[in-house]
Amino acid sequence: MVSALDVPIESRFSRLLIPSCVPLSRRRARNLKEAAQLSLIIAVDVCLKIMDCFAPMWHTRGDAVTAGVELGLAQGVLPFIPPPAYVGRAPPAKVDYLNTDWWALFRRLEGDYRDPGNDFCRDGCLFRKRFRLPFSEFYPIYETVREEEWFGFEKVSKRIAPLPLKMMGSFRLLGRNLVYDDITEISKIGSEAMREFFRNFTHQFSHRFYDEWMKQPTTSEEIFQNERVYRANGYDAHFCT
Repeated sequence: MVSALDVPIESRFSRLLIPSCVPLSRRRARNLKEAAQLSLIIAVDVCLKIMDCFAPMWHTRGDAVTAGVELGLAQGVLPFIPPPAYVGRAPPAKVDYLNTDWWALFRRLEGDYRDPGNDFCRDGCLFRKRFRLPFSEFYPIYETVREEEWFGFEKVSKRIAPLPLKMMGSFRLLGRNLVYDDITEISKIGSEAMREFFRNFTHQFSHRFYDEWMKQPTTSEEIFQNERVYRANGYDAHFCT
């Protein structure tokens, strides 16, 4: 059986008639007819070549589309368009928290924190200047948070921000009135992680140490002592609490 695709293009379109609504001369009508037939023959020829290129897609699966496109490119029917240059994103830099300045400062002071002169050495003065409390007071707070597991079991890893660094970031926020992005720039701790830790830490810290550190004066002598401190600094008595 012979299909329509096997018949030559010239024989299929040789009897086309071009209708005309205006009277034309025989010669002009013949020229228009031949030009229209030639244009149609070229268009159909291109369409058939494209169909032949994609013929494998009708009977195969998987990479049939790729095979048809490659065949079209090889025969010159389809134009070759080079793919755009791939610009790969650089992988995120891995932070080593155990190699930061804050962690090094903490480790240098940790071994001798019970020494009374530890707060007056160079690192001790630097710690108090940056975090607004002596290391001898910071470390007992850290031990309490770790033993009571405020934030679960402490994991020490260079890929996880250690608990002392997060606590130091919290005291830095309170003492210097910084924003979370400043802590990220200094300690490499993420802003969102620092924000969540700071809110939980300050909430638990105020409830845990309020009764231990905040003492209200109960006698006239204690009130007078508090007033004397305020007066020495130039404040009136009504500023005393």
